[in-house]
Amino acid sequence: MSSAVYTTFIKSKRFLSSDFVLIILFSFLAIVPAFAGKYYNLSIDGAFHLERFANVAASLKHGEWPSVFNFLYDPSNSQPGVAINSMYPWISGLIFIIPQVIIKNQLIALAIGFYILNAITMLNMKFLLQEFTNKKLYIWLGIIIYEFNNFHFIDLYTRTAVGESFGFAWMPLVVLGLVKIGKSDKMGAWVLGCWGLQWACLLIVMFFL
Repeated sequence: MSSAVYTTFIKSKRFLSSDFVLIILFSFLAIVPAFAGKYYNLSIDGAFHLERFANVAASLKHGEWPSVFNFLYDPSNSQPGVAINSMYPWISGLIFIIPQVIIKNQLIALAIGFYILNAITMLNMKFLLQEFTNKKLYIWLGIIIYEFNNFHFIDLYTRTAVGESFGFAWMPLVVLGLVKIGKSDKMGAWVLGCWGLQWACLLIVMFFL
């Protein structure tokens, strides 16, 4: 390996490590406003989502598959046992559920879930912005604006709209897939991922019609 290639390799590794450190740091900073007081201000939307996660976590703790209905929570905006309890897409919520299973302090477990969600959000935005520029200043400026904007924080911590927050986290990856398709870029993983998300949305719409 020539010295020039070796130098380039080392620099790329440093860039990757610095990006990793920044994502860890900013993910932590993003949860501070919600948990600095050592409590979490839960909304009605949040109760619906987090109670379902608690129901799934309780089932997993007992070595059982999650129940069809959530008997731990009586929805304030619908009748007990509605279909959404049965079909709630909790697989994506494993980032909240697994910490609840393995950590006794549920507030810390919730903070870890939000921490991971924020890290996913920033990582996906980084992938998208790298498609348009290789300047780290612009990339991280975009990531910070996307992560720390008021709309996102309201969704995360005021409304606790977990579904919307997941959508916000994965939207940059969907846009990246569309950009790749538009450029006729033969990167199968991105094209397949975008195609799969489109079909998943279509199937969900058809299921609830």
